[in-house]
Amino acid sequence: MASLRSGALWNPVNENFFDEFVCTNRNNELFNKVCSIRTATNEDIESIYKVNNDSVRELCSSCYNEEDIIPWIARLHPSMYKPFIDNGTMKVVALESEVVACGRLEPFSDTTATVCCLYVSPSMSRKGIGRLLLQFLEKEAKVKGYKSEITQYTPH
Repeated sequence: MASLRSGALWNPVNENFFDEFVCTNRNNELFNKVCSIRTATNEDIESIYKVNNDSVRELCSSCYNEEDIIPWIARLHPSMYKPFIDNGTMKVVALESEVVACGRLEPFSDTTATVCCLYVSPSMSRKGIGRLLLQFLEKEAKVKGYKSEITQYTPH
């Protein structure tokens, strides 16, 4: 089973804050796939929608009942991600060219930001992808000068 282990993974490849890393299993054997965390583009919209939709359907069902999930999914639409792509706040984790996670940092006040809309593809859940994206967004909050960040439950 693949597992992302942050101690062995981070290998910064450029100066503009985006990191690439390789996936390893528990024996530190390398898979031939490069992961990257990057700002989402318009070409990612359908993939972000799929990750969000699949994550809600498959992963959130363990915490939410069907009465919550049905309207949550009904509100999802690919166009809802466009403003966050246009303003550069939506980030994605790509495994090679496949988007496997998404999330964004949203200002809460002048000094505080919140991590929101963090979703991981069910096929990549429990492998550390979400944790790495959360760490990336927390690092981004510090780089942008936020004094604190909030990770909060938001009812859907």
